[in-house]
Amino acid sequence: MDDKLSIVAINEEEQHLESEDEEEDYKQLDGMTSPLAVNWIKRGLLKGESLLKNKNKRKRDSDSHHTCCEVFDVCPICFQPWSSDGVHQICSLSCGHIYGRSCISKLLQQEDQSSPGKCPRCNIECTLKDVRLLYGTRLSIAKHKMSSSTTTTTRRFRYTKNGYKAFKKYLSQRKSVALRLERVFSNRKVDVLRRAKDATDRLCSLSDRRVELLECRIGAEGPQADALRQRADALERQVLRLALQADALELRAYALGQWVCAFSRLNDAYVECLDHFKDTCKMLNMDEVLVED
Repeated sequence: MDDKLSIVAINEEEQHLESEDEEEDYKQLDGMTSPLAVNWIKRGLLKGESLLKNKNKRKRDSDSHHTCCEVFDVCPICFQPWSSDGVHQICSLSCGHIYGRSCISKLLQQEDQSSPGKCPRCNIECTLKDVRLLYGTRLSIAKHKMSSSTTTTTRRFRYTKNGYKAFKKYLSQRKSVALRLERVFSNRKVDVLRRAKDATDRLCSLSDRRVELLECRIGAEGPQADALRQRADALERQVLRLALQADALELRAYALGQWVCAFSRLNDAYVECLDHFKDTCKMLNMDEVLVED
C-alpha cells in the first residue's frame, strides 16, 4: 500500500519569526515553493492537486530525479531563462550572486550615471569590471549535495488523509508567516510614506520662506526701483520727442528731394537751350560770339 502512495516533497527554510531583518524575511518568502511529486502514479506526475500525464515514458526516471532538485535557470531581474552564451549569458558578480549578463550590465550602467552600482540582492558596490561570465549548461542544487551550513530541510507528506491534513496545517503556518511579513512590510511602507510627507512639508516650508525673503528683498529695493522707473519714463518721453523730430526731418528731406528734382529738370532745360543757341550760332557763322563767351 505504501508503494502506491505518492510522497510530496517541498523545500522549507527554517527562519526565526522574531527576526525583523529584511533579508531574512525575503528568505522566508523564497522558501514558500509549490510541492512537487517525487514518484509516479499510473503514468502521471502529481503536482499540487492535479495529476499531470506523462508524455514521454522514457524520460520518467530523469524527470523524477530533477524534481528532487531546486533548479535555478532564470535571471532574477527579468525572470527569463539565461543562456550559456550570447547577450544573456549567465554571469556572476564579486559577491557571488548570479544574473543574466545583459540585465545586470544595463542595471549597472544606469546606476553608474548617478551613483556607484550595487548588487540588486545584497547591495554590495560593484562595477561592470566585476561581471564574470560563467559557462555551464544548467545550474541545479541537489538535496544530497546541499551545504551543511544551510538551514534548508525537506519536509515530506504522504498522499493520505493524514498527510493531507498535515500538509494543510503546514500551508496554514506558511500563510500566517506570509501575512505577518505583509504586515511588517506594510508598516515599513507607512513609515516611508510618513517620512516622505515630512520631507515634502519641509520642502514646502523652505519654499514659502524663500518667497518671503524675495518679497522682503523687493521691498528693500523699492525706492531704487521707483527711481529707475522714473528715469525710464523720462527716456521714453525723450524717445518720443526724437521720433517726432525724425518724422519732421523726414518730411523736410522729402520736400528738399522734390526741389532737387525740379532744379534738375530746370538744369536740363537750360542745357537744352544752350545747345540750341550754339547750333543757331554755327548756322549764322557767329563763331566770334561763341569764342567771346
